[in-house]
Amino acid sequence: MFATAPQAMAMMAELAIRGPEKIQPRVDWQGLEIIEEMRRNNEKVIFLVPHGWAVDIPAMLMASQGQKMAAMFHNQGNPVFDYVWNTVRRRFWRSSACEK
Repeated sequence: MFATAPQAMAMMAELAIRGPEKIQPRVDWQGLEIIEEMRRNNEKVIFLVPHGWAVDIPAMLMASQGQKMAAMFHNQGNPVFDYVWNTVRRRFWRSSACEK
């Protein structure tokens, strides 16, 4: 986990600063066809994912494409980092909710 944490943090920062359109072309979704089929069928899904540094990135990218999202997460230990992380999360959640 500690080997991939800096990569996820850098991608999260890039996502916050540059936006999803710069990151989406570099993301290789595994099983995206399953999600797209469920979307076409208007099915609901709950993703149960292990916690890791990169867990927010797919959700933010999906929200940026108009997918409605909800999430539960624990606060970060550093108050400044927690504020920044949650500000970025809300940016994508808000834009997703406003489009629908």
